[in-house]
Amino acid sequence: VAATAAALDGLADDTDRLAAAADAAGAAVARAHRRLGGIIERFEARAAALAPFLNSPQGLAALTAEAEQAVAEAVAVIAALRADLDDQTRLVRAATVPPEPMPVPPEPVSAPPVRAGAPAAATRPAGQPVAGWGGFGGATAPVSAAPAGVVPASGWATTLSDLTGLTWPEPATEAAAAGSGLAVPLPDGSVVVAPNRIAADAVRHALTQLGVPYRWGGTTPGVGLDCSGLTQWAYRQAGLEIPRLAQEQDVGVPVAPGDLRPGDLAVWDGHVAMIVGNGQMIEAGDPVQLSPIRTTNAGQGFQGFWRPTG
Repeated sequence: VAATAAALDGLADDTDRLAAAADAAGAAVARAHRRLGGIIERFEARAAALAPFLNSPQGLAALTAEAEQAVAEAVAVIAALRADLDDQTRLVRAATVPPEPMPVPPEPVSAPPVRAGAPAAATRPAGQPVAGWGGFGGATAPVSAAPAGVVPASGWATTLSDLTGLTWPEPATEAAAAGSGLAVPLPDGSVVVAPNRIAADAVRHALTQLGVPYRWGGTTPGVGLDCSGLTQWAYRQAGLEIPRLAQEQDVGVPVAPGDLRPGDLAVWDGHVAMIVGNGQMIEAGDPVQLSPIRTTNAGQGFQGFWRPTG
């Protein structure tokens, strides 16, 4: 009886964890829907503003850049959602581990004598539970089945696809989805030109993280980033690996203040920011934000401007 009560308590705890995981997954999907809706609205507004200029090469280039940025932002939203659902999947799997088998009463030492003419008692196959001790779901109920209303661990991606109509991009294709042009649209509607494709892609990816909370040591896009986590992630998505620590990101070639281009890095002893153009840089404040280009930062030593792509 005590073992049965303990098992019931364990199942109740598992059910609570499954319900919490389902709620968290639903909230993550809702957040992604809102962010994707905002991306679509911004793109449509910018495309409408560019409509009178689409008969010119410059107008078409600007529209293409807007589309590339929208795709990059959407990819970042999906990546963050995938990370959230991966966390909930781990919780679901932990909560659906089959319980320890119930104890089986010992076999009687001796059987009562059988009367002449009476049918012989059926022999119970080895390992089959005694009647009344077969578990909570019966002989045919799988012990790892999720409670009603809870999506099994293997079904999160399918459920998300059903809800959103989206497909998961493979990590290797995310940088390609961000586009390959040198023109980079900024949030204020202006367009800047990067010195090369890698720098342009790095800026596009960095801009998708505007509004993401600051997290010391953070390296997860859409969730939390620190200053060097932001710049390292953006360049990694563009295909270039740079060091993790801010003071070690003075890589590539030094750049004079008058020659700054999108993708260049402003490096301090304990901080780093990425130049995006038009006198602005993106940095992981709290949250990730655009700021005027500067060379001072809370008394830290300034190591200069650097172009990682050389």
